[in-house]
Amino acid sequence: MSGDVAQSPHVFVESSDHCCLFSRTPRSCRTFPDLNSPMSTSTSKIVVHVGDLFSNAPTGSVLVHACNTQGVWGSGIAADFKARFPKAYEIYHATCEEDGDSLLGDALLIDPQEDDTKANGGGKGYAIVCLFTSKKYGKDKDSKDLILQSTKSAVMQLKGLLAQKGLQDWPVYGW
Repeated sequence: MSGDVAQSPHVFVESSDHCCLFSRTPRSCRTFPDLNSPMSTSTSKIVVHVGDLFSNAPTGSVLVHACNTQGVWGSGIAADFKARFPKAYEIYHATCEEDGDSLLGDALLIDPQEDDTKANGGGKGYAIVCLFTSKKYGKDKDSKDLILQSTKSAVMQLKGLLAQKGLQDWPVYGW
């Protein structure tokens, strides 16, 4: 995998009702407003784990990560996704080539790919979700405010995509 990231533990979140937030550092479990409605008073329990995302998420899970709109999974956890799910990467990359910066704030749900599923132990495989949170990456990434706004929009869209694809019962893991 991609050097230090594959060697070090990932911090990831698990949510039984598909509302997920992402953290690079361990935090205590908190509840957040349900993303079905901005006015909703219901909550979703977010469970924060420290460990290897790829080892801890069972097959039949949705793996979510923030992406740029440039079609690059070049470092960090993105490089690990690219190495483990090359067919999903091809779909992500082609989508970025076609739609580019207009993807900002969107979610791309990639169904489990047969070759990726075989390479990762079989079973139901993993659906991969790209949350387009920034146009660029590295030092050129968007402002924190724009990234937060884009993340909220993409997560709200994700909820609808999960229902549309019949994956609403799959656990969601994000990093």
